[in-house]
Amino acid sequence: TSYRRAIERLILWAVHERGLALSSLTELDMQDFKDFLCSPPAHWVQDPKADRWRKASTWRPLKGPLNEMSLNVTFAAVSAMYSHWMESQYTTLNPARKLIGRRSDELTMDVKRSFTDQDMDVIARTFEKLPDTPAKRRLRAILLLLELAGLRREEACNATWGDVQRVRVDGNLTDNMCIEVIGKGNRQRFVPLHEAVLAALKVHLQDRKELMAKGKKLQKFKTIPDKKQPLLGVLDDKWIQVHDRRLDDQAAIEDQVVEEFERPALQDTVNKTGGLSVQLVYLILKEFFKQCSNEAKESVTDDMATFKRASTHWLRHTYGSHSAARGVPQEMLRANLGHESLATTLIYVRAEKARKHRAMQQAFKAT
Repeated sequence: TSYRRAIERLILWAVHERGLALSSLTELDMQDFKDFLCSPPAHWVQDPKADRWRKASTWRPLKGPLNEMSLNVTFAAVSAMYSHWMESQYTTLNPARKLIGRRSDELTMDVKRSFTDQDMDVIARTFEKLPDTPAKRRLRAILLLLELAGLRREEACNATWGDVQRVRVDGNLTDNMCIEVIGKGNRQRFVPLHEAVLAALKVHLQDRKELMAKGKKLQKFKTIPDKKQPLLGVLDDKWIQVHDRRLDDQAAIEDQVVEEFERPALQDTVNKTGGLSVQLVYLILKEFFKQCSNEAKESVTDDMATFKRASTHWLRHTYGSHSAARGVPQEMLRANLGHESLATTLIYVRAEKARKHRAMQQAFKAT
């Protein structure tokens, strides 16, 4: 999603600000594009109070100047696109190769964006007050899958029941379960599944099967084999309609940029299995965290309050922080999280050591 957004911004900038095709941009153009993103003009910046739908006349490509992390992601995406074009002999140079930057997006990640034990108590109280519906049971599956398996949002949305398998030890199958994940960099990993996670996912699947048997729109997913059923799926027409609306917007974007990059490379916009999109998981959790904010009695004017800032990735950081606190070996934690570098995993370990040090200092503070 971040890479697609970066390329879309480049296309809009090249066409509207430069009047050039992407294949005509030079290294000087790329430097100008970087300067442009660091200080965008007002007509490129989204009014937070205006309609943000892409078809709206008030929609704008940016929320404001990009920070270092966003700039690195942008030029990593752009450079990857040009590298692919060079391999296919569409272009002869990569004008973005000098602007990739260091991997500060991982090495400076803020692990404080995670939930404390007190926050988890608020989440539990808020959850218990929800009416017992298929939506509540799906929410439980989402929360547990992200918090107890540490999956990225995209990984959870792409997962199917065919990815769930028994753990093999020394050539023998055990009663323990894991999930096969293809994460960043197309790297494969096998993440242990807690019994509570598996139980919640099975309940959610049963709810979906019952709705498929008697629902209208969900009937089209009834013939899908169990192994291809998503772990997290739509439950009612409302979410399907929201999803379809977003797909219409995405189709409009594709029509604008199809001349610049091949259609097979674009993300498939057809949801053939009834799985939740990453956008819908985000919306579901943001709505739930809003209820948690009310339960925690966070100030309405405090925009930096925990649950007002919380997002889906907080659950992954919580998994990393809690695992480090409970002594999970570094290499095991790295494998479960799918980090390319152990240095990234060590951020959780160092943060936990610093927390323990502060706690001890406070406990023995002279009075």
